[in-house]
Amino acid sequence: MALRMRLRDALKTNKPQKDLFHLVSRTKTRHEPVMKVKHMHRPKWVNPKDRIKWWNIAPGDKVRMISGKDEFRKKDRLEVLEVDREKNWLYLKDGPQLTRHVANLMNEPDMPKYNLEPMPVHYSNVQLYIGDFEFPPLPDETEPRVLPVYATRVQRTTPTYVKAIGRYVFRRYAAATYPALPPKYDENGNRVRIEIPWPQFVGREPADPGPQDTTAEEALKLTWVPPAPTLNPGLYKRNEPKPEDVYLQTAGADPSQPMEHFVARELSSYYSRANRTKRWQLRGPYRQARLERAIRRETKESEVYADGRTREEIVLEATWKFDRDERERHKRKRVMKLMRTPRGKKITRKIRRTMVKKLKKMDKINSIVLKPAKNQYIPPGMNVIEEVPYASAQSQETLRRAERKAKGKTKS
Repeated sequence: MALRMRLRDALKTNKPQKDLFHLVSRTKTRHEPVMKVKHMHRPKWVNPKDRIKWWNIAPGDKVRMISGKDEFRKKDRLEVLEVDREKNWLYLKDGPQLTRHVANLMNEPDMPKYNLEPMPVHYSNVQLYIGDFEFPPLPDETEPRVLPVYATRVQRTTPTYVKAIGRYVFRRYAAATYPALPPKYDENGNRVRIEIPWPQFVGREPADPGPQDTTAEEALKLTWVPPAPTLNPGLYKRNEPKPEDVYLQTAGADPSQPMEHFVARELSSYYSRANRTKRWQLRGPYRQARLERAIRRETKESEVYADGRTREEIVLEATWKFDRDERERHKRKRVMKLMRTPRGKKITRKIRRTMVKKLKKMDKINSIVLKPAKNQYIPPGMNVIEEVPYASAQSQETLRRAERKAKGKTKS
């Protein structure tokens, strides 16, 4: 579940890049199994090797489009609302939009028929805004020009993971710009790169509390005060701490008390890691005691039969038998646990039906009565009896029908 939540946050989000979970493919191939619905939109699938590993554009940056319609290419400083790192898409504010049909299921007259949504723009179709810079005036002008500058090529430093903030950190620089800026050099003659600062991430503002929400003032109110220790003097002795059972018999059984004190054991999960570790620690001494008892029993048998085994051989033999019995005991325990489940009950019914069929088949075989006749093969070991006094009523009725049938054929 945690991996699924991190994958969801790493794909389409308005937060800066924290990890590389967007490179994890949720499907093995591009043919993801989807429901066959008419006119259903199938999202674009980008191979993980074609996805951008380190994003130099984050939500909150300002960009401009270098392809698309002219009305959007002429706009400057379009803000990035969201990024989809799985498809290499950006969603821009005041950028191209899609028209989505709104299904009016309740036939409301005030509901619009169409809704406008931001259209995704590919990562390669935008340029990152650096800032406004002053340029020399044109030949016919006297005042300098202030123009927005965009980065046509961006470089970055090696990403470093900072455990304190739980994300990768790196810096980005403009390697080439449009319009081109004159190069700058420091005192040592090294060229100074233009660093592009990251935008400040602004979290979502909390919504106003609704009618079913609990306000902070109500949550901080003191609505119950536990009883003083003097109400139960026998419960709070320093030298003799009382168990929880004593509390349940004294204060816990009092109906005037609003709630119990010791509810940690009752409310804690049986399958939590702490409880499972505690049960495992308790099983250790119990298993060791049973193993020592098996070793003493094996030693006593060796002394009775005087087989001449050494102490090491006796311990190895007893340990092997003990492990074998433990495996058999756990196997029986698993079977008994399975038989208490609906699947186990189904298996039990199936076994019972199979046994009933076998018993009916054996009963039919045992009730067969053979009458001696001509050209009849008698299996070896079978006794031929002229009269069958112990035959069942059903078998006697079968014999009488056969005799009547034979008499009818002879008359005809």
